Amino acid sequence: IKRIHEEKMCDGVHIMAIGKEEKVPDIMAAAGLI
Repeated sequence: IKRIHEEKMCDGVHIMAIGKEEKVPDIMAAAGLI
């Protein structure tokens, strides 16, 4: 996600954390998005 964001490869991504929704903020933080 971080590389996609940094290199402007697309306008966005969809994080599918089925059953692990509580992990989404951690994933976003690791990607430098929040």
